[in-house]
Amino acid sequence: MMMKLEKRVRIKVTGRLLVALAASTSLAAAADTQPAAPPPAITSGMVVKDTSGGVVGIVTSVDGAFVNVKTDRYEARLPKTSFTPEKNALLFAMTQQQLNETLAREISAAGAALVPGVVVTGLQGAVVGTLDSIDADFATLKLSSGQLVKIPRAGLAIGPQGAYIGTTATALESQISGSTAASTASH
Repeated sequence: MMMKLEKRVRIKVTGRLLVALAASTSLAAAADTQPAAPPPAITSGMVVKDTSGGVVGIVTSVDGAFVNVKTDRYEARLPKTSFTPEKNALLFAMTQQQLNETLAREISAAGAALVPGVVVTGLQGAVVGTLDSIDADFATLKLSSGQLVKIPRAGLAIGPQGAYIGTTATALESQISGSTAASTASH
């Protein structure tokens, strides 16, 4: 008889524990159904931190699906999906040193590939023209129309299909004709 009593006590304790667990699970489930606050908007001036809290850089601008970040050495255009907004900062998976080293390698590789004569493509992969000349600060593109346009070297990048620029030949030509018309009108 004593043995049955022990089993009943255990069953009652277990029953109470199950009720308590069920109640706490219901509360947790209710908490999970609360809508999450939207992440803060990514804006210029936000601090970018690594996962350990170290400063990686500062957001200099936001351009559609990209964020421009300035480290102590470089400025990089990175996809928004590389960041996790948290309070007034952005979390990034790399440290400042890791990002700087990666950018240094990419800049070195791009420098070797950016030589006069290389074809430059624009948005959607359309040919913009060829690289006419390049120095440490500027690159001159010869557009398909034959016009020459001088742009900052940082405006060129190397991708899987070679050199590219984040615009179209039409946009460049309209900027040239717009600036030419403005300079003619001022004389």
